[in-house]
Amino acid sequence: MSAFEPLGNRIMVALEGGEEVSKGGIFLPEMARERPQIAKVLAVGPGERRPDGTTIPGDIHVGDRIVLGKYAGMSITLEGQSFMILNAEEVLGVLR
Repeated sequence: MSAFEPLGNRIMVALEGGEEVSKGGIFLPEMARERPQIAKVLAVGPGERRPDGTTIPGDIHVGDRIVLGKYAGMSITLEGQSFMILNAEEVLGVLR
């Protein structure tokens, strides 16, 4: 994969797998699946920029597993793989 570097206070994540079969055993097509809300951080931007030009680094780091809000971020596809780009403020927490 080519290098991707998020700008500002954004992060790039890979979602952890969603359910393909419901609890009742029914196969769920792609559009009906519940989107996973846990992801692994792949890239982190430099942080939030203050009006004076300085940068505040974020609390999220590459390799962290994070919990996302249900409608957080934007899906992108790079070289056939799906990722999400979101603002650090959309992250609900880090799994330790």
